[in-house]
Amino acid sequence: MPNQSRLPNNTKGAANARRGANATDNRFTHTHRKISEPAGDRISDRGRDDLPGIEVCKNCGAVHMNDRWYRHDKAPAEAQSPDAHRVDVICPGCKQVQDHNPGGVLTLSGQFLIEHNEEIMNLIQHEDEKARGVNPLEKIMEMNKDGEDTLVITTTNEFLVQRLGKAVHRAYNGDIEIKFGGDDVPVRVNWHRD
Repeated sequence: MPNQSRLPNNTKGAANARRGANATDNRFTHTHRKISEPAGDRISDRGRDDLPGIEVCKNCGAVHMNDRWYRHDKAPAEAQSPDAHRVDVICPGCKQVQDHNPGGVLTLSGQFLIEHNEEIMNLIQHEDEKARGVNPLEKIMEMNKDGEDTLVITTTNEFLVQRLGKAVHRAYNGDIEIKFGGDDVPVRVNWHRD
């Protein structure tokens, strides 16, 4: 008879075996690799040479410095210095808009939308402005009517689409559904009220 103490008491071992040798106690290990020159100098963790100076988006005016994007009116004082070297670029948010690559899709529908269209649009614009104050890469890409009682809004990322959907739901109740996709599938938020 085999030694019973050596047999697993639960399925943790099998689950960890499926995840890989480095997984223990239901935790995944994650490594962040930096790209370096042979001499050991760090080039970038994005896989390209960082541009010298301060990057400014040609389209929206967002400012990139110190590994962070700022709204043009909230950029650090050194970014507005006349001595600062500025480079015109296209920020990742504007690039997504150009490529028509949404990170989220919000669908608002129902008779209530027709009756309160102006109020709902004001709420959406207000939430968009608040989100850009925190992260200028969060943008509404497009707003399209799809029939008389349906509005489809695409955003650059999954956080903004959830923020917009939850704000409409908090203000006007109704039914909300949030569907999370895979890596390359946008998050879909559906709100409906008759």
